[in-house]
Amino acid sequence: MIDNAIQKGEQIGIQKVKVEVVLTLNDDGIPISQIAKYTNLSEQEVNMILTNHNRQK
Repeated sequence: MIDNAIQKGEQIGIQKVKVEVVLTLNDDGIPISQIAKYTNLSEQEVNMILTNHNRQK
């Protein structure tokens, strides 16, 4: 039970970092295709993050 909570917390932390990286790379003008490559996310996931944070694609 505790192990599951730790794993869930780690996953949430990793996702938060990925969101921060996506937003930072986007602010720096990096193309979505490269952001996806660097973060191991799909372009659709990158677009979703940008949309959810009211950022330009």
